[in-house]
Amino acid sequence: MKKFIIIGIAFTFFMTGVSGVFASGDKRVCAAPLPEDAGMFKTFCAVGDSLTQGFISGSVDETRQCWSFPNRLAELMGTEYNMGLLKFPGLFLNLHDVARGNIRWWQWYLYWVGGMRRDGYANQEVLNTFASTGATVSNIQRPYIEPPNPFFKLASAPKLSGEKYVKSLLDQAMDRKPTFLSLFIGNNDVLGATYKCNLDLLTDPGQFRADYRRCTIKVEQNLKENGGSIQGVVLATLPDVSLVPFLDEDTNPKSPPGTLKPFMLYMSTKSLRQTPESLAKIQNTQRKLNDFIREVAETNHWALADIDETFNKISQDDGMFLRKSDGTETKLKFNLEYGGGLFSLDGLHPSATGAAVMANRFARAINEQYGDLMRSQGIPLLKLVDEYQTAENDELYMDPYDPRVLVNSDISKTFHSILNLFS
Repeated sequence: MKKFIIIGIAFTFFMTGVSGVFASGDKRVCAAPLPEDAGMFKTFCAVGDSLTQGFISGSVDETRQCWSFPNRLAELMGTEYNMGLLKFPGLFLNLHDVARGNIRWWQWYLYWVGGMRRDGYANQEVLNTFASTGATVSNIQRPYIEPPNPFFKLASAPKLSGEKYVKSLLDQAMDRKPTFLSLFIGNNDVLGATYKCNLDLLTDPGQFRADYRRCTIKVEQNLKENGGSIQGVVLATLPDVSLVPFLDEDTNPKSPPGTLKPFMLYMSTKSLRQTPESLAKIQNTQRKLNDFIREVAETNHWALADIDETFNKISQDDGMFLRKSDGTETKLKFNLEYGGGLFSLDGLHPSATGAAVMANRFARAINEQYGDLMRSQGIPLLKLVDEYQTAENDELYMDPYDPRVLVNSDISKTFHSILNLFS
Protein backbone atom coordinates (compact mmCIF):
# COMPACT_ATOMS: atom_id res chain seq x y z
CA MET A 1 0.00 0.00 0.00
CA LYS A 2 2.75 2.43 0.95
CA LYS A 3 4.62 1.66 -2.23
CA PHE A 4 1.52 2.33 -4.31
CA ILE A 5 1.11 5.72 -2.66
CA ILE A 6 4.76 6.43 -3.46
CA ILE A 7 4.08 5.56 -7.10
CA GLY A 8 1.16 7.96 -7.23
CA ILE A 9 3.11 10.81 -5.64
CA ALA A 10 6.13 10.27 -7.85
CA PHE A 11 3.99 9.99 -10.98
CA THR A 12 2.10 13.19 -10.18
CA PHE A 13 5.35 14.98 -9.37
CA PHE A 14 6.85 13.87 -12.66
CA MET A 15 3.76 15.03 -14.52
CA THR A 16 4.06 18.39 -12.79
CA GLY A 17 7.54 18.75 -14.22
CA VAL A 18 6.18 18.85 -17.76
CA SER A 19 3.06 20.91 -17.03
CA GLY A 20 4.65 24.28 -17.70
CA VAL A 21 4.95 23.68 -21.43
CA PHE A 22 1.19 23.43 -21.94
CA ALA A 23 -1.38 26.19 -22.11
CA SER A 24 -4.39 26.29 -19.82
CA GLY A 25 -7.57 24.66 -21.12
CA ASP A 26 -11.23 25.51 -20.66
CA LYS A 27 -13.27 23.74 -18.00
CA ARG A 28 -16.88 22.57 -18.33
CA VAL A 29 -18.86 23.67 -15.28
CA CYS A 30 -21.67 21.37 -14.18
CA ALA A 31 -25.26 22.53 -14.01
CA ALA A 32 -28.19 20.46 -12.80
CA PRO A 33 -31.00 19.95 -15.36
CA LEU A 34 -34.21 21.87 -14.83
CA PRO A 35 -36.78 20.11 -12.64
CA GLU A 36 -39.92 18.81 -14.31
CA ASP A 37 -42.93 16.75 -13.28
CA ALA A 38 -41.08 13.47 -13.69
CA GLY A 39 -43.47 11.01 -11.96
CA MET A 40 -41.50 7.99 -10.76
CA PHE A 41 -38.32 9.95 -11.50
CA LYS A 42 -39.35 12.93 -9.35
CA THR A 43 -36.52 12.28 -6.89
CA PHE A 44 -33.75 10.20 -8.40
CA CYS A 45 -30.88 9.24 -6.07
CA ALA A 46 -27.69 7.39 -6.94
CA VAL A 47 -25.72 5.37 -4.37
CA GLY A 48 -22.28 4.04 -5.16
CA ASP A 49 -18.54 4.55 -5.39
CA SER A 50 -16.17 6.57 -7.58
CA LEU A 51 -17.97 5.56 -10.79
CA THR A 52 -21.12 7.20 -9.42
CA GLN A 53 -19.31 10.16 -7.86
CA GLY A 54 -17.70 11.14 -11.18
CA PHE A 55 -14.03 10.18 -10.78
CA ILE A 56 -12.08 10.85 -14.01
CA SER A 57 -8.32 10.66 -14.71
CA GLY A 58 -7.31 10.53 -11.05
CA SER A 59 -9.66 13.05 -9.46
CA VAL A 60 -13.19 14.19 -8.65
CA ASP A 61 -13.89 17.88 -9.23
CA GLU A 62 -16.68 20.27 -10.15
CA THR A 63 -15.59 20.63 -13.78
CA ARG A 64 -16.12 16.94 -14.55
CA GLN A 65 -18.74 15.59 -12.14
CA CYS A 66 -21.44 16.59 -14.61
CA TRP A 67 -20.14 13.85 -16.93
CA SER A 68 -20.93 11.13 -14.37
CA PHE A 69 -23.38 8.48 -15.54
CA PRO A 70 -26.12 9.30 -12.95
CA ASN A 71 -26.12 12.97 -13.93
CA ARG A 72 -26.45 12.01 -17.60
CA LEU A 73 -29.20 9.57 -16.62
CA ALA A 74 -31.03 12.32 -14.71
CA GLU A 75 -30.92 14.46 -17.84
CA LEU A 76 -32.74 11.69 -19.71
CA MET A 77 -35.28 11.45 -16.87
CA GLY A 78 -35.90 15.19 -16.97
CA THR A 79 -35.41 15.50 -13.23
CA GLU A 80 -33.41 17.74 -10.95
CA TYR A 81 -30.07 16.30 -9.90
CA ASN A 82 -27.89 17.94 -7.26
CA MET A 83 -24.31 16.87 -6.61
CA GLY A 84 -21.83 17.69 -3.87
CA LEU A 85 -19.47 19.44 -6.25
CA LEU A 86 -15.81 19.41 -5.19
CA LYS A 87 -14.11 22.71 -5.75
CA PHE A 88 -11.52 22.58 -8.53
CA PRO A 89 -8.97 20.95 -8.65
CA GLY A 90 -10.59 18.42 -6.29
CA LEU A 91 -9.00 16.16 -3.71
CA PHE A 92 -6.65 14.21 -5.96
CA LEU A 93 -5.03 15.80 -8.99
CA ASN A 94 -6.44 15.14 -12.45
CA LEU A 95 -3.63 13.90 -14.68
CA HIS A 96 -4.91 15.87 -17.65
CA ASP A 97 -5.02 19.12 -15.68
CA VAL A 98 -1.51 18.60 -14.35
CA ALA A 99 -0.12 17.81 -17.80
CA ARG A 100 -1.92 20.72 -19.47
CA GLY A 101 -0.99 23.27 -16.82
CA ASN A 102 -4.60 23.98 -15.87
CA ILE A 103 -3.95 24.22 -12.13
CA ARG A 104 -2.85 27.65 -10.93
CA TRP A 105 -0.29 27.88 -8.14
CA TRP A 106 -2.86 29.14 -5.63
CA GLN A 107 -5.22 26.24 -6.36
CA TRP A 108 -2.79 23.60 -5.14
CA TYR A 109 -3.66 24.33 -1.52
CA LEU A 110 -6.98 22.51 -1.96
CA TYR A 111 -5.05 19.34 -2.69
CA TRP A 112 -3.08 19.64 0.53
CA VAL A 113 -6.07 20.44 2.78
CA GLY A 114 -8.03 17.43 1.52
CA GLY A 115 -10.42 19.07 -0.91
CA MET A 116 -13.43 21.34 -0.38
CA ARG A 117 -17.13 21.22 -1.24
CA ARG A 118 -18.35 24.10 -3.39
CA ASP A 119 -21.51 24.45 -1.25
CA GLY A 120 -19.77 24.09 2.11
CA TYR A 121 -22.15 21.16 2.84
CA ALA A 122 -25.10 23.57 2.98
CA ASN A 123 -27.11 21.53 0.45
CA GLN A 124 -26.65 18.07 1.93
CA GLU A 125 -30.41 17.62 2.47
CA VAL A 126 -31.20 18.05 -1.24
CA LEU A 127 -28.35 16.03 -2.75
CA ASN A 128 -29.08 13.27 -5.23
CA THR A 129 -25.61 11.67 -5.28
CA PHE A 130 -24.62 9.60 -2.26
CA ALA A 131 -21.38 8.09 -3.48
CA SER A 132 -17.76 8.14 -2.42
CA THR A 133 -14.52 7.14 -4.04
CA GLY A 134 -13.29 4.04 -2.24
CA ALA A 135 -16.75 2.95 -1.09
CA THR A 136 -17.44 -0.77 -0.74
CA VAL A 137 -20.73 -2.58 -0.28
CA SER A 138 -19.87 -2.78 3.43
CA ASN A 139 -18.66 0.70 4.36
CA ILE A 140 -21.32 2.54 2.37
CA GLN A 141 -23.80 1.24 4.98
CA ARG A 142 -21.79 2.11 8.08
CA PRO A 143 -22.23 5.25 10.18
CA TYR A 144 -18.89 6.57 11.27
CA ILE A 145 -17.20 8.91 13.71
CA GLU A 146 -14.21 9.63 11.51
CA PRO A 147 -14.48 9.09 7.74
CA PRO A 148 -12.56 6.03 6.45
CA ASN A 149 -11.14 8.27 3.73
CA PRO A 150 -11.41 11.98 2.89
CA PHE A 151 -13.85 11.34 0.06
CA PHE A 152 -16.46 10.08 2.53
CA LYS A 153 -16.38 13.38 4.38
CA LEU A 154 -16.68 15.31 1.12
CA ALA A 155 -19.60 13.12 0.05
CA SER A 156 -21.56 13.02 3.29
CA ALA A 157 -20.60 16.13 5.29
CA PRO A 158 -18.40 16.26 8.41
CA LYS A 159 -19.44 15.33 11.92
CA LEU A 160 -20.87 18.43 13.58
CA SER A 161 -20.20 19.49 17.14
CA GLY A 162 -22.27 17.39 19.51
CA GLU A 163 -22.94 14.63 17.01
CA LYS A 164 -21.72 11.14 17.91
CA TYR A 165 -21.48 9.98 14.32
CA VAL A 166 -22.42 10.75 10.73
CA LYS A 167 -25.14 8.70 9.04
CA SER A 168 -24.04 6.26 6.37
CA LEU A 169 -24.36 7.30 2.75
CA LEU A 170 -27.08 4.69 2.23
CA ASP A 171 -29.09 6.03 5.19
CA GLN A 172 -28.72 9.59 3.92
CA ALA A 173 -30.02 8.47 0.54
CA MET A 174 -33.05 6.83 2.18
CA ASP A 175 -33.71 10.01 4.17
CA ARG A 176 -33.96 11.84 0.85
CA LYS A 177 -37.10 9.75 0.12
CA PRO A 178 -36.12 8.86 -3.44
CA THR A 179 -38.74 7.77 -5.93
CA PHE A 180 -36.11 6.03 -8.06
CA LEU A 181 -32.74 4.62 -6.98
CA SER A 182 -29.60 3.42 -8.73
CA LEU A 183 -27.26 1.19 -6.75
CA PHE A 184 -23.89 0.59 -8.39
CA ILE A 185 -21.63 -0.75 -5.64
CA GLY A 186 -19.06 -3.51 -5.28
CA ASN A 187 -16.36 -2.36 -7.67
CA ASN A 188 -13.89 -1.70 -4.86
CA ASP A 189 -14.54 -5.15 -3.45
CA VAL A 190 -12.46 -6.46 -6.37
CA LEU A 191 -10.76 -3.40 -7.83
CA GLY A 192 -8.49 -2.70 -4.86
CA ALA A 193 -6.89 -6.10 -5.27
CA THR A 194 -6.41 -5.31 -8.96
CA TYR A 195 -4.65 -1.98 -8.94
CA LYS A 196 -2.85 -2.45 -5.62
CA CYS A 197 -1.79 -5.95 -6.72
CA ASN A 198 -2.80 -7.42 -3.37
CA LEU A 199 -5.17 -10.40 -3.18
CA ASP A 200 -5.71 -9.76 0.54
CA LEU A 201 -7.94 -6.85 -0.51
CA LEU A 202 -10.46 -9.14 -2.23
CA THR A 203 -13.80 -9.28 -0.44
CA ASP A 204 -14.86 -12.83 0.34
CA PRO A 205 -17.92 -13.71 -1.81
CA GLY A 206 -19.84 -14.96 1.26
CA GLN A 207 -19.18 -11.70 3.09
CA PHE A 208 -20.16 -9.73 -0.01
CA ARG A 209 -23.47 -11.58 -0.23
CA ALA A 210 -24.25 -10.79 3.40
CA ASP A 211 -23.30 -7.12 3.04
CA TYR A 212 -25.12 -6.67 -0.25
CA ARG A 213 -28.21 -8.37 1.13
CA ARG A 214 -28.29 -6.00 4.13
CA CYS A 215 -28.05 -3.10 1.70
CA THR A 216 -30.91 -4.30 -0.49
CA ILE A 217 -33.10 -5.13 2.51
CA LYS A 218 -32.92 -1.47 3.51
CA VAL A 219 -33.90 -0.52 -0.03
CA GLU A 220 -36.80 -3.00 0.09
CA GLN A 221 -38.04 -1.45 3.33
CA ASN A 222 -38.30 1.89 1.55
CA LEU A 223 -40.24 0.62 -1.48
CA LYS A 224 -43.61 2.21 -2.17
CA GLU A 225 -45.43 -1.08 -1.60
CA ASN A 226 -43.87 -1.21 1.87
CA GLY A 227 -44.96 2.30 2.80
CA GLY A 228 -41.88 4.06 1.45
CA SER A 229 -41.23 6.25 -1.57
CA ILE A 230 -39.16 4.13 -3.99
CA GLN A 231 -41.02 3.11 -7.15
CA GLY A 232 -38.09 1.69 -9.06
CA VAL A 233 -34.52 0.43 -8.58
CA VAL A 234 -31.69 -0.29 -10.99
CA LEU A 235 -28.67 -2.37 -9.98
CA ALA A 236 -25.47 -2.85 -11.97
CA THR A 237 -22.95 -5.64 -12.43
CA LEU A 238 -19.21 -5.13 -11.97
CA PRO A 239 -17.03 -4.95 -15.10
CA ASP A 240 -14.29 -7.53 -15.65
CA VAL A 241 -11.17 -6.10 -13.98
CA SER A 242 -8.92 -7.74 -16.58
CA LEU A 243 -10.30 -5.27 -19.14
CA VAL A 244 -9.13 -2.11 -17.37
CA PRO A 245 -6.20 -0.54 -19.25
CA PHE A 246 -4.51 0.23 -15.94
CA LEU A 247 -2.98 -3.21 -16.37
CA ASP A 248 -0.36 -3.33 -19.11
CA GLU A 249 1.90 -5.96 -20.63
CA ASP A 250 4.86 -6.76 -18.40
CA THR A 251 8.26 -7.07 -20.05
CA ASN A 252 10.09 -8.14 -16.90
CA PRO A 253 11.94 -11.36 -17.85
CA LYS A 254 11.64 -12.55 -14.24
CA SER A 255 7.82 -12.50 -14.38
CA PRO A 256 5.73 -15.52 -15.45
CA PRO A 257 4.44 -15.35 -19.05
CA GLY A 258 1.21 -13.39 -19.31
CA THR A 259 1.93 -11.19 -16.28
CA LEU A 260 0.50 -7.67 -16.29
CA LYS A 261 1.80 -4.55 -14.53
CA PRO A 262 0.47 -1.10 -13.59
CA PHE A 263 0.78 0.97 -16.76
CA MET A 264 2.88 3.74 -15.20
CA LEU A 265 5.68 1.37 -14.20
CA TYR A 266 8.61 0.76 -16.51
CA MET A 267 8.71 -2.82 -15.28
CA SER A 268 6.94 -4.85 -12.62
CA THR A 269 8.23 -5.82 -9.19
CA LYS A 270 7.35 -8.93 -7.17
CA SER A 271 4.69 -7.04 -5.22
CA LEU A 272 3.46 -4.80 -8.05
CA ARG A 273 2.26 -7.16 -10.74
CA GLN A 274 -0.67 -9.38 -11.67
CA THR A 275 0.31 -12.90 -12.64
CA PRO A 276 -2.18 -14.99 -14.64
CA GLU A 277 -2.87 -16.94 -11.44
CA SER A 278 -3.63 -13.87 -9.30
CA LEU A 279 -5.76 -12.28 -12.01
CA ALA A 280 -7.76 -15.49 -12.38
CA LYS A 281 -8.56 -15.41 -8.65
CA ILE A 282 -9.79 -11.82 -8.93
CA GLN A 283 -11.91 -12.64 -11.99
CA ASN A 284 -13.39 -15.69 -10.26
CA THR A 285 -14.42 -13.53 -7.29
CA GLN A 286 -15.88 -10.90 -9.61
CA ARG A 287 -18.02 -13.52 -11.38
CA LYS A 288 -19.41 -14.76 -8.05
CA LEU A 289 -20.29 -11.22 -6.97
CA ASN A 290 -22.03 -10.56 -10.27
CA ASP A 291 -24.00 -13.80 -10.00
CA PHE A 292 -25.43 -12.58 -6.71
CA ILE A 293 -26.20 -9.09 -8.05
CA ARG A 294 -28.09 -10.65 -10.96
CA GLU A 295 -29.93 -12.92 -8.53
CA VAL A 296 -31.04 -9.97 -6.37
CA ALA A 297 -32.25 -8.00 -9.40
CA GLU A 298 -34.24 -10.96 -10.72
CA THR A 299 -35.77 -11.84 -7.35
CA ASN A 300 -36.92 -8.28 -6.69
CA HIS A 301 -37.94 -7.56 -10.29
CA TRP A 302 -35.54 -4.61 -10.41
CA ALA A 303 -33.78 -3.32 -13.49
CA LEU A 304 -30.25 -4.59 -14.11
CA ALA A 305 -27.64 -2.60 -16.02
CA ASP A 306 -25.27 -5.38 -17.02
CA ILE A 307 -22.10 -3.31 -17.29
CA ASP A 308 -20.02 -6.49 -17.23
CA GLU A 309 -21.81 -7.82 -20.31
CA THR A 310 -21.49 -4.45 -22.08
CA PHE A 311 -17.74 -4.18 -21.55
CA ASN A 312 -17.17 -7.81 -22.47
CA LYS A 313 -19.01 -7.26 -25.76
CA ILE A 314 -16.95 -4.16 -26.50
CA SER A 315 -13.80 -6.19 -25.84
CA GLN A 316 -14.93 -9.09 -28.02
CA ASP A 317 -15.91 -6.75 -30.86
CA ASP A 318 -12.60 -4.87 -30.57
CA GLY A 319 -14.46 -1.66 -29.82
CA MET A 320 -17.83 -0.03 -30.44
CA PHE A 321 -19.20 2.57 -32.80
CA LEU A 322 -20.64 5.50 -30.89
CA ARG A 323 -24.35 6.22 -31.29
CA LYS A 324 -26.35 9.41 -31.46
CA SER A 325 -29.35 10.06 -29.21
CA ASP A 326 -31.75 8.49 -31.71
CA GLY A 327 -29.70 5.27 -31.70
CA THR A 328 -28.08 5.92 -35.08
CA GLU A 329 -24.64 4.34 -35.26
CA THR A 330 -21.79 6.66 -36.29
CA LYS A 331 -18.41 5.84 -37.81
CA LEU A 332 -16.54 6.94 -34.68
CA LYS A 333 -15.16 3.83 -32.97
CA PHE A 334 -13.88 3.73 -29.38
CA ASN A 335 -12.41 0.78 -27.47
CA LEU A 336 -11.28 -0.31 -24.00
CA GLU A 337 -7.56 0.06 -24.67
CA TYR A 338 -5.54 2.77 -22.96
CA GLY A 339 -6.19 5.88 -25.06
CA GLY A 340 -9.04 4.09 -26.83
CA GLY A 341 -11.55 6.69 -25.64
CA LEU A 342 -13.71 4.82 -23.12
CA PHE A 343 -11.31 5.01 -20.17
CA SER A 344 -9.75 8.09 -18.65
CA LEU A 345 -6.05 8.69 -18.06
CA ASP A 346 -5.93 6.77 -14.78
CA GLY A 347 -6.79 3.57 -16.68
CA LEU A 348 -9.43 2.61 -14.08
CA HIS A 349 -12.33 5.02 -14.46
CA PRO A 350 -14.38 5.83 -17.55
CA SER A 351 -13.91 8.96 -19.59
CA ALA A 352 -16.84 11.31 -20.20
CA THR A 353 -17.64 9.21 -23.27
CA GLY A 354 -17.31 5.97 -21.30
CA ALA A 355 -19.72 7.34 -18.68
CA ALA A 356 -22.20 8.17 -21.46
CA VAL A 357 -22.02 4.58 -22.69
CA MET A 358 -22.71 3.40 -19.13
CA ALA A 359 -25.63 5.82 -18.75
CA ASN A 360 -27.19 4.39 -21.89
CA ARG A 361 -26.87 0.86 -20.54
CA PHE A 362 -28.75 2.02 -17.43
CA ALA A 363 -31.40 3.76 -19.56
CA ARG A 364 -32.04 0.64 -21.65
CA ALA A 365 -32.35 -1.50 -18.51
CA ILE A 366 -34.83 0.94 -16.96
CA ASN A 367 -36.94 1.05 -20.13
CA GLU A 368 -37.00 -2.73 -20.30
CA GLN A 369 -38.03 -3.28 -16.68
CA TYR A 370 -40.24 -0.26 -16.00
CA GLY A 371 -41.62 0.63 -19.44
CA ASP A 372 -45.20 -0.30 -18.53
CA LEU A 373 -45.11 1.67 -15.28
CA MET A 374 -43.63 4.68 -17.04
CA ARG A 375 -46.36 4.59 -19.71
CA SER A 376 -49.05 4.33 -17.01
CA GLN A 377 -47.68 7.56 -15.52
CA GLY A 378 -47.53 9.27 -18.90
CA ILE A 379 -43.72 9.14 -18.95
CA PRO A 380 -42.10 8.37 -22.32
CA LEU A 381 -39.36 5.77 -22.52
CA LEU A 382 -35.94 7.22 -21.78
CA LYS A 383 -34.00 8.42 -24.79
CA LEU A 384 -30.27 7.86 -25.07
CA VAL A 385 -27.32 10.08 -24.28
CA ASP A 386 -25.67 11.23 -27.51
CA GLU A 387 -22.35 9.36 -27.27
CA TYR A 388 -21.02 11.01 -30.43
CA GLN A 389 -21.73 14.53 -29.21
CA THR A 390 -20.25 13.64 -25.82
CA ALA A 391 -17.03 12.51 -27.49
CA GLU A 392 -16.83 15.81 -29.34
CA ASN A 393 -16.90 17.57 -25.96
CA ASP A 394 -14.64 15.07 -24.22
CA GLU A 395 -11.28 16.64 -23.48
CA LEU A 396 -9.53 13.29 -23.68
CA TYR A 397 -10.73 12.94 -27.28
CA MET A 398 -10.45 16.57 -28.34
CA ASP A 399 -7.16 17.30 -26.55
CA PRO A 400 -5.48 13.89 -26.08
CA TYR A 401 -2.50 13.34 -23.84
CA ASP A 402 -0.72 10.06 -23.18
CA PRO A 403 1.32 9.95 -19.95
CA ARG A 404 2.83 6.62 -20.98
CA VAL A 405 5.47 8.55 -22.93
CA LEU A 406 7.11 8.96 -19.53
CA VAL A 407 7.23 5.24 -18.72
CA ASN A 408 10.43 4.50 -20.64
CA SER A 409 12.24 7.63 -19.49
CA ASP A 410 15.41 7.53 -17.40
CA ILE A 411 13.44 8.83 -14.38
CA SER A 412 10.95 5.97 -14.65
CA LYS A 413 13.72 3.41 -14.96
CA THR A 414 15.46 4.86 -11.91
CA PHE A 415 12.19 4.81 -10.00
CA HIS A 416 11.75 1.14 -10.90
CA SER A 417 15.19 0.39 -9.49
CA ILE A 418 14.27 2.10 -6.22
CA LEU A 419 11.05 0.07 -5.96
CA ASN A 420 13.00 -3.13 -6.44
CA LEU A 421 15.00 -2.35 -3.31
CA PHE A 422 11.78 -2.74 -1.28
CA SER A 423 10.44 -5.84 -3.08
